[in-house]
Amino acid sequence: QIKNEKSSIDQKDAVIASLRKELEENKYDNESLLEEAKILFSTLKDISISNHPFKTSGDKIEIVPVLIYSSEKPLSKSDSEKLEQWVKTRIGKNTIEVFWKSTSS
Repeated sequence: QIKNEKSSIDQKDAVIASLRKELEENKYDNESLLEEAKILFSTLKDISISNHPFKTSGDKIEIVPVLIYSSEKPLSKSDSEKLEQWVKTRIGKNTIEVFWKSTSS
């Protein structure tokens, strides 16, 4: 019985370690990214990056990083592409979706 309890605890520890790793892989330091991005794109007011799961064909789930930036006006197409490339390089992802949110009310 003690052996079974030890095995159960080991399994739970493995699950907890796996979940912690998954959380770390899906976490972005938005404050640091904003500070760096403002150097390159001074009109940015805020950014938020997070991973979003999307169901693809069948039961497969694709995780897509999504960036929402806010500024008074949207970035030019060129600057938006530069922001996208910079963020992909900075977070180490091959793809990212970029969206603009107006800061004016």
